[in-house]
Amino acid sequence: MRTICKNRNGFSVPEALLVIVILGVVGFAGYFIWRTQQDTGKSSTSNTSSMPIVKKEAAATTPTSRDSAVAAEFDKDVRLALHGVATYSDSGQTVELQITELEPASKEPCPELCRNDLPITNTKLTVQGKSYKGTAYGSGSQVDMSFAENGDYEKLPYTITIVDTDDQSYAVVRVHKK
Repeated sequence: MRTICKNRNGFSVPEALLVIVILGVVGFAGYFIWRTQQDTGKSSTSNTSSMPIVKKEAAATTPTSRDSAVAAEFDKDVRLALHGVATYSDSGQTVELQITELEPASKEPCPELCRNDLPITNTKLTVQGKSYKGTAYGSGSQVDMSFAENGDYEKLPYTITIVDTDDQSYAVVRVHKK
Protein backbone atom coordinates (compact mmCIF):
# COMPACT_ATOMS: atom_id res chain seq x y z
CA MET A 1 0.00 0.00 0.00
CA ARG A 2 1.09 3.44 -0.69
CA THR A 3 1.42 6.07 1.95
CA ILE A 4 0.38 9.59 1.31
CA CYS A 5 2.82 12.20 2.37
CA LYS A 6 1.08 14.75 4.56
CA ASN A 7 3.89 17.30 4.59
CA ARG A 8 3.49 18.96 1.21
CA ASN A 9 5.63 21.96 0.35
CA GLY A 10 4.61 24.58 -2.27
CA PHE A 11 1.59 26.62 -3.24
CA SER A 12 -1.86 25.48 -4.06
CA VAL A 13 -3.67 26.81 -7.13
CA PRO A 14 -5.82 29.37 -5.21
CA GLU A 15 -2.74 30.77 -3.49
CA ALA A 16 -0.89 31.11 -6.81
CA LEU A 17 -3.89 32.85 -8.40
CA LEU A 18 -4.12 35.25 -5.46
CA VAL A 19 -0.43 36.19 -5.87
CA ILE A 20 -0.93 36.76 -9.63
CA VAL A 21 -3.98 38.99 -9.02
CA ILE A 22 -2.12 41.06 -6.39
CA LEU A 23 0.87 41.49 -8.72
CA GLY A 24 -1.47 42.55 -11.53
CA VAL A 25 -3.19 45.18 -9.37
CA VAL A 26 0.13 46.58 -8.13
CA GLY A 27 1.51 46.60 -11.68
CA PHE A 28 -1.56 48.38 -13.07
CA ALA A 29 -1.44 50.98 -10.28
CA GLY A 30 2.25 51.61 -10.96
CA TYR A 31 1.62 51.93 -14.70
CA PHE A 32 -1.30 54.31 -14.11
CA ILE A 33 0.82 56.56 -11.86
CA TRP A 34 3.73 56.50 -14.32
CA ARG A 35 1.44 57.33 -17.25
CA THR A 36 -0.20 60.20 -15.33
CA GLN A 37 3.21 61.68 -14.56
CA GLN A 38 4.25 61.36 -18.22
CA ASP A 39 1.08 63.12 -19.39
CA THR A 40 1.53 65.88 -16.79
CA GLY A 41 5.09 66.43 -17.97
CA LYS A 42 3.92 66.68 -21.58
CA SER A 43 1.11 69.13 -20.79
CA SER A 44 3.43 71.50 -18.93
CA THR A 45 5.65 71.75 -21.99
CA SER A 46 2.93 71.34 -24.59
CA ASN A 47 2.11 75.06 -24.63
CA THR A 48 5.44 75.74 -26.27
CA SER A 49 5.88 72.56 -28.27
CA SER A 50 2.40 72.36 -29.79
CA MET A 51 2.40 76.00 -30.83
CA PRO A 52 3.01 76.38 -34.54
CA ILE A 53 6.17 78.44 -34.83
CA VAL A 54 6.68 79.91 -38.24
CA LYS A 55 10.13 81.30 -37.49
CA LYS A 56 12.73 79.95 -35.08
CA GLU A 57 13.28 83.40 -33.55
CA ALA A 58 9.80 83.27 -31.98
CA ALA A 59 10.90 80.61 -29.49
CA ALA A 60 13.46 82.96 -27.97
CA THR A 61 10.83 85.63 -27.26
CA THR A 62 8.43 83.71 -25.04
CA PRO A 63 7.43 85.20 -21.68
CA THR A 64 6.66 82.45 -19.21
CA SER A 65 4.81 84.26 -16.46
CA ARG A 66 2.11 86.87 -15.98
CA ASP A 67 3.13 90.50 -16.37
CA SER A 68 6.39 89.49 -18.03
CA ALA A 69 7.95 91.59 -20.77
CA VAL A 70 9.92 90.61 -23.83
CA ALA A 71 11.86 92.58 -26.40
CA ALA A 72 10.35 91.91 -29.81
CA GLU A 73 10.97 92.67 -33.47
CA PHE A 74 8.45 93.85 -36.04
CA ASP A 75 7.09 91.20 -38.45
CA LYS A 76 8.16 88.32 -36.17
CA ASP A 77 5.84 86.06 -34.20
CA VAL A 78 5.91 86.62 -30.44
CA ARG A 79 4.20 84.35 -27.92
CA LEU A 80 2.71 86.48 -25.16
CA ALA A 81 1.27 85.18 -21.92
CA LEU A 82 -1.94 86.79 -20.73
CA HIS A 83 -0.95 90.25 -19.38
CA GLY A 84 2.54 89.81 -20.88
CA VAL A 85 4.05 92.78 -22.73
CA ALA A 86 6.02 92.80 -25.98
CA THR A 87 8.24 95.86 -26.33
CA TYR A 88 9.22 97.13 -29.78
CA SER A 89 11.71 99.86 -30.60
CA ASP A 90 10.74 102.15 -33.47
CA SER A 91 13.16 104.97 -34.30
CA GLY A 92 13.90 105.69 -30.67
CA GLN A 93 10.34 105.43 -29.39
CA THR A 94 9.01 102.51 -27.39
CA VAL A 95 5.93 100.63 -28.59
CA GLU A 96 4.35 98.16 -26.15
CA LEU A 97 1.73 95.51 -26.92
CA GLN A 98 -0.13 93.74 -24.11
CA ILE A 99 -2.68 90.92 -24.19
CA THR A 100 -5.29 92.18 -21.72
CA GLU A 101 -7.99 89.50 -22.05
CA LEU A 102 -8.51 86.13 -23.70
CA GLU A 103 -12.04 84.81 -24.01
CA PRO A 104 -12.94 81.41 -25.47
CA ALA A 105 -15.61 81.04 -28.10
CA SER A 106 -19.20 80.93 -26.89
CA LYS A 107 -20.73 77.46 -26.65
CA GLU A 108 -24.21 78.78 -27.42
CA PRO A 109 -25.44 78.48 -31.02
CA CYS A 110 -25.70 81.65 -33.04
CA PRO A 111 -28.82 81.85 -35.28
CA GLU A 112 -27.24 84.30 -37.73
CA LEU A 113 -23.77 85.36 -38.68
CA CYS A 114 -22.14 86.59 -35.49
CA ARG A 115 -18.76 86.77 -33.81
CA ASN A 116 -19.51 85.13 -30.46
CA ASP A 117 -18.62 81.72 -31.88
CA LEU A 118 -14.99 82.88 -32.27
CA PRO A 119 -12.42 83.29 -29.51
CA ILE A 120 -11.81 86.93 -28.53
CA THR A 121 -8.41 88.48 -27.88
CA ASN A 122 -8.30 91.98 -26.36
CA THR A 123 -5.10 93.99 -26.62
CA LYS A 124 -3.61 97.29 -25.56
CA LEU A 125 -1.03 99.09 -27.72
CA THR A 126 0.92 101.87 -26.01
CA VAL A 127 2.80 104.41 -28.12
CA GLN A 128 4.38 107.54 -26.62
CA GLY A 129 2.36 107.14 -23.42
CA LYS A 130 -1.00 106.87 -25.23
CA SER A 131 -2.90 103.56 -25.08
CA TYR A 132 -5.08 102.09 -27.81
CA LYS A 133 -7.46 99.21 -27.11
CA GLY A 134 -8.16 96.57 -29.73
CA THR A 135 -10.09 93.35 -30.27
CA ALA A 136 -9.50 90.37 -32.55
CA TYR A 137 -11.93 87.56 -33.28
CA GLY A 138 -10.25 84.20 -33.81
CA SER A 139 -6.73 83.13 -34.76
CA GLY A 140 -5.30 84.57 -37.94
CA SER A 141 -7.27 87.80 -37.66
CA GLN A 142 -6.11 91.39 -37.40
CA VAL A 143 -6.77 93.39 -34.27
CA ASP A 144 -9.46 96.04 -34.84
CA MET A 145 -8.43 99.26 -33.11
CA SER A 146 -10.77 101.64 -34.92
CA PHE A 147 -12.82 102.51 -31.83
CA ALA A 148 -13.87 106.11 -31.24
CA GLU A 149 -12.04 106.17 -27.89
CA ASN A 150 -8.75 105.44 -29.68
CA GLY A 151 -8.72 108.90 -31.25
CA ASP A 152 -5.93 109.27 -33.77
CA TYR A 153 -5.21 105.54 -34.13
CA GLU A 154 -5.44 105.80 -37.92
CA LYS A 155 -2.15 107.73 -37.87
CA LEU A 156 -0.26 104.90 -36.16
CA PRO A 157 1.87 102.89 -38.58
CA TYR A 158 1.18 99.45 -37.08
CA THR A 159 -1.09 96.49 -37.74
CA ILE A 160 -1.41 93.66 -35.23
CA THR A 161 -2.29 90.09 -36.18
CA ILE A 162 -3.27 87.32 -33.76
CA VAL A 163 -1.43 84.35 -35.27
CA ASP A 164 -2.56 81.74 -32.74
CA THR A 165 -4.13 81.54 -29.27
CA ASP A 166 -5.21 78.93 -26.76
CA ASP A 167 -8.07 81.27 -25.67
CA GLN A 168 -6.96 81.00 -22.04
CA SER A 169 -3.33 81.79 -21.28
CA TYR A 170 -1.41 82.96 -24.34
CA ALA A 171 -1.58 84.45 -27.81
CA VAL A 172 0.98 84.50 -30.60
CA VAL A 173 1.04 87.99 -32.11
CA ARG A 174 2.78 89.72 -35.01
CA VAL A 175 3.14 93.49 -35.23
CA HIS A 176 3.73 94.90 -38.69
CA LYS A 177 5.09 98.34 -39.30
CA LYS A 178 3.22 99.86 -42.26
